[in-house]
Amino acid sequence: MDSIEEIQQKVAGVIAGVLEDSSFVGGDADRSILYRGVDSLRALELSACLQTEFDLGPDEVPNTFVFENPTVRQAAETIAAAIRATASASTTLEFGSPTPLSSGDDEDDNQAGSEKARLAIVGISCRLPGGAVSPERYWDILNEGVDGVTEIPAHRLDLDRLVAEAKVYVRKGAFVSDVEHFDHEFFGIPASEAEAMDPQQRLTLHVVYESLSRAGWNKQSLAGLEAGVFVGNSAVEWSDVQPEAALHGVYGRSGTASAVLANRVSHVLGLGGVSVTVDSACSSSLVAVDLACQALREGRCQVAVAAGVHLHLSERRWIQLCSTKMLSPSARCRAFDAQADGMVRGEGVAAVAIMPLHLALAQGRPVHGVILGSWANHAGKAANITTPTGQSQRRAVSAALRSAKVRPSQVSYVEAHGTGTALGDPIELGALASVFSADSAVGGDDAKSSNEEELVIGSAKASIGHLESASGLAGLIKAIFVLKQQQATPQLHLGGLNPEIERATRGFHFRIVTPESESRYIAPKGQLTDEGKETYGVVSSFGFSGTNACVVLAAPPGLSSSNSPDAPITSSLGPGVGKRFLMTPSGREHPLLLRSECELLDSDEKLVASTLRLGPYSAVWDDQLGTQCR
Repeated sequence: MDSIEEIQQKVAGVIAGVLEDSSFVGGDADRSILYRGVDSLRALELSACLQTEFDLGPDEVPNTFVFENPTVRQAAETIAAAIRATASASTTLEFGSPTPLSSGDDEDDNQAGSEKARLAIVGISCRLPGGAVSPERYWDILNEGVDGVTEIPAHRLDLDRLVAEAKVYVRKGAFVSDVEHFDHEFFGIPASEAEAMDPQQRLTLHVVYESLSRAGWNKQSLAGLEAGVFVGNSAVEWSDVQPEAALHGVYGRSGTASAVLANRVSHVLGLGGVSVTVDSACSSSLVAVDLACQALREGRCQVAVAAGVHLHLSERRWIQLCSTKMLSPSARCRAFDAQADGMVRGEGVAAVAIMPLHLALAQGRPVHGVILGSWANHAGKAANITTPTGQSQRRAVSAALRSAKVRPSQVSYVEAHGTGTALGDPIELGALASVFSADSAVGGDDAKSSNEEELVIGSAKASIGHLESASGLAGLIKAIFVLKQQQATPQLHLGGLNPEIERATRGFHFRIVTPESESRYIAPKGQLTDEGKETYGVVSSFGFSGTNACVVLAAPPGLSSSNSPDAPITSSLGPGVGKRFLMTPSGREHPLLLRSECELLDSDEKLVASTLRLGPYSAVWDDQLGTQCR
């Protein structure tokens, strides 16, 4: 076999030839190959030439090779390792040798985190594409395979002009309706100030309050509460569409500042905990969840709300993304698919209220899911700041699992970032494969057997588009329902698996549920309790500038794992469906009641009863009489 120096010289020669840049030969071996602006076509050409030069196949030098090995030295070292590898090392992936999860010194290392460390998700609220005006509606939309992508509304974008000027080439996206509606009187905000507020501020305030209301708080009980507020957001476009006079008005600064997204919530509701807006691009809202969990575990607040918001208010970002060809020309988010051709823009807002599990149970609050652990990291010195790296994604997932004290083989479901890009999806699933394959290798036959129950992987982006800074929470809410219902939702627009994913995950068993799947069942594989095995899930979210976040979840306590795999597919609607109830707001009419239909009628009876008992309503159930909220 050639020496590492000889391999490095050959690699440099190949790169110099493809990029037509002789400076790579004999030059700095640690200089980024991508500084020349390598696109996907050049990346494919480089991979093909390296395969030919070293007589290696696409398993050793995949199409993503240059993005994972962005310098001559890294590429040479990876190729040298591939040449040395024996046939028995078939699980080695292009992301490098997987690092086994350390079992540690604790005898209960394979168990989920301690009871004191477990955090309950006690309230959920959202406004998402496809008409998802509540978490229950969102689940039904996903479960029924509804595609939330529609024509771009005329009042949002002058589409005909932009297409005629060749500034945009797409006509579709995923939108939330009525973003301009806001009950300023309920929140005690003057009309003049409300008009100057970024709609993202208005919706965030409404949805955060709704999540807390669903958990049993009202305005009176919230005032003075040491509650933390963490809001993920990466784009403030309100100033782009505001008249110059409004920007210089008395509320111009507070109406458009990103910091106020979180601070407005704390101010209006009288919350005394830490209040911060988080911007890590697409991972913003899941990083907000991680920060909220840290604050709770450190005792910095009694309750924490993590939220994410992203609205398309101006044409600027559409033009930017079209100029870089990042958007799908087919306007279909084909996550994991061989025909994946880019992301589809979506928008929305979501919030979850979180508190220690033992306190939530003691106070009788609803528990929708349990956070066992979380982690956030950065890619560090990567090929360039916007290139996804499998190594950093693998580190984030592994660290989150360690923080949760959950083995990969115990995980039943992964809600992936899954943006529908030809190179990004294989990198992500390859990183997942390295984590789960390492656990199987370390755990022996038991781990392998558990892993072969087939981990289920999905991505909500195929249904509602990429919500950018709000996407992490949209995925988290989906995962909460998947674990609670023990069933996955169909992955839209998946005709055939991307062959690069097949190569990156060879030897790793997983399943993607499609509309044609006979079973959507999620098999519990976690810690054994009196009620049966717990069901665990992982949610990942990756920012385009390198910040990754991962959260490990468990289904609510008391959920039986005895559901049959052959059980019929169910909706979110529980035993309260069809019943009617009289509802009397305590104090001024609640903004929830201003909708054309009462969303609570579509909720589980126990949840509604708990919310009404603890929250800003009083209610009397009656099977015969009832009011329809109008």
